[in-house]
Amino acid sequence: MDLSDVLDMEIDDQYDLWHDRAAFHFLTNTADQSKYAEVAAKHLPNKGWLIIGTFGLNGPERCSGLAVECHSPASLSNISQEQFQLTGSMEHVHHTPFDTDQVFNYSWFQILP
Repeated sequence: MDLSDVLDMEIDDQYDLWHDRAAFHFLTNTADQSKYAEVAAKHLPNKGWLIIGTFGLNGPERCSGLAVECHSPASLSNISQEQFQLTGSMEHVHHTPFDTDQVFNYSWFQILP
């Protein structure tokens, strides 16, 4: 099975926690973002948790040579509001080896029944 693209994930497993640290911001179109929320919801049970870490709103336009989309807790909630309820968030400043700071937004959601 090829799991190189989460949007094509076709397994029957469920997880209590789905943690994404810095993958979601590489999804730069709304169709892919909505599909991601659907895939995550499919693999979480009732009361399962989704944690997404993305670049904050003042983050970079590119990372590792690829375009990214920066998010706030509200923008993530808007994408996933049919499947998830935002329950908390925090910002974290990551100091890079290149002597720059990157603001990350961590948001956590619980799946809606």
